[in-house]
Amino acid sequence: MASAPASSERQSSETSTSDTDSSKRPRIDFERTYAAVKDKRLKVEQIIINGLDRTKTYIVARELEAPLEEATSLEEIKDVLLEAHEHLQALGIFDGVEVIITDSETGQPDMCTVLVRCSEKGRFNLHAGTYVNGNDGSLEFALGLTNVMGRAEEVSLSAELGMNNLTEFSISLNKPRLGGRPRNATVGVYQKRRSYREYSSYSEENRGATATLFSPDGTHAVAYDLAWRHIKAEPEASLAVKEQTGHKLKSALSYVFRHYTLDDLHYPTSGIGFRSSTEVSGLGLDANLLRFAKQHLAAQWVHPLIGSTVFSLSAEAGIMLPWGPDWRTKPTYISDRFFLGGVHGNLRGFHFKGAGPVDRRQSKEGGMDALGGDLMCAILAEIRFRLPVAAMEAAGMYGHAFVNGGNAALLSGTGKLLQQSLVDFAKVHQTWRWSAGLGVVWPTSLGRLEVNVCKVLKHQQFDRYTAFGLQVGFTPTI
Repeated sequence: MASAPASSERQSSETSTSDTDSSKRPRIDFERTYAAVKDKRLKVEQIIINGLDRTKTYIVARELEAPLEEATSLEEIKDVLLEAHEHLQALGIFDGVEVIITDSETGQPDMCTVLVRCSEKGRFNLHAGTYVNGNDGSLEFALGLTNVMGRAEEVSLSAELGMNNLTEFSISLNKPRLGGRPRNATVGVYQKRRSYREYSSYSEENRGATATLFSPDGTHAVAYDLAWRHIKAEPEASLAVKEQTGHKLKSALSYVFRHYTLDDLHYPTSGIGFRSSTEVSGLGLDANLLRFAKQHLAAQWVHPLIGSTVFSLSAEAGIMLPWGPDWRTKPTYISDRFFLGGVHGNLRGFHFKGAGPVDRRQSKEGGMDALGGDLMCAILAEIRFRLPVAAMEAAGMYGHAFVNGGNAALLSGTGKLLQQSLVDFAKVHQTWRWSAGLGVVWPTSLGRLEVNVCKVLKHQQFDRYTAFGLQVGFTPTI
């Protein structure tokens, strides 16, 4: 009897009978034996699948049956099983999968049996945590139901409760390897309420549904979002914010592309990361549809210096323009614009949403409403270094010294010519904001947690910032 546990490592030793037998004879004997029989005719007589409790048998069988029918040798069968093993593990419903080739149960020399042993994961996965970014904080709950209907699906129920009257609820269904093909799909519904009174004097409510199709490696994603949105302005809101009030409908198609060559996700020493997001909203005939096109790019380049010290250069840019009748004079929707300020807003030293276009509030106390921009760009140059504290290094924490700059501007609904707005935006020495600092970074599943001491080097008249001080926040992963 010859057996071969399928794994991601394509080694000929996978057809050895056992570790004990392999240790009793020289490895070269096995390799010669395998080389002598690997191309001889061999067909799969039957497939036996064990260990399935909730999972439907066809979910496993479809990864094996059709490819094995075409395999005519031990070498071809082994290659099919290795690929099938990867596909079954990618479903995310098994703790382990073992695939073994055994002798034919009818004794035919040119036939074999394939035995599959599966160990299913638990049904429930509960997660709870807190998230703090600048002045915002939230409490998050998530319940995952794995393989609930036996078809490798995952149902996720999530809730987020936080400051600024934030409440968000969502239900989503994720289906890996949709139809047995290398693609993943997610569909879901959501409801979200949040007050932006502190920054922009309005609150917003969203209710919608979304569907996303992913490539197996996550490089590509295509999504459709249909949502009802309602903005309610505060009494003291600026005129620019009050113009945004009312009911709107978003019907948008988006495409995301990612590419990474970074050698490590937590502390990369070389490589690049790139993300492109393209969105077109306004698909439909309803008069209340939000019509705009939006492009966002983010990139990172990391290069080693001396020892474990590395240089990192990150850049982010985005542009958004309305389309349809009167697109030159119609302002874009405030919640879809780009905002700068804070660690999360990629402009350290400034307050959250503290840099960019503003409009004066209509109140005795005065103050400004952050409006966001249709055009945005930010640059971050860092020197990263290991920390001398063993416990901090073991936790993946590191230090960095940085220079950060950025700018945001409105392009539509301002009364200015588009060309002039672009010229003003490009005046790096006049309209851009700049800061520098030193801090500690801790990579987490939510993004990079940064604790920085920042010094603002250049600001504009109505920016909100701290000239010199401590700032804490998360920056999202590219």
